[in-house]
Amino acid sequence: MAWRVLEHAVSASRAAASGPGGDAVVLHDVLPAEQADAVLLHHRMGMSPREAADLMGIHVSALAALLRIAERKVPPHIASVLGMSPGG
Repeated sequence: MAWRVLEHAVSASRAAASGPGGDAVVLHDVLPAEQADAVLLHHRMGMSPREAADLMGIHVSALAALLRIAERKVPPHIASVLGMSPGG
């Protein structure tokens, strides 16, 4: 329940901050929610893999897998803004 409340608050904040078409909105449009959250926590908010995994309630290896999968799917222009390796 707490994760859903946090997710809703962060989503509302991101949408307000980035506006329509912002990277956070695009991420949630092109990735499953858990992958988008992992990318945003690690790349956008600067959390370490351990911190992001702990916040999401998953093992750090699961977070690493989510990030690897997401890197293959994120549009290059969004990947570059987030400092990700586009296309894996």
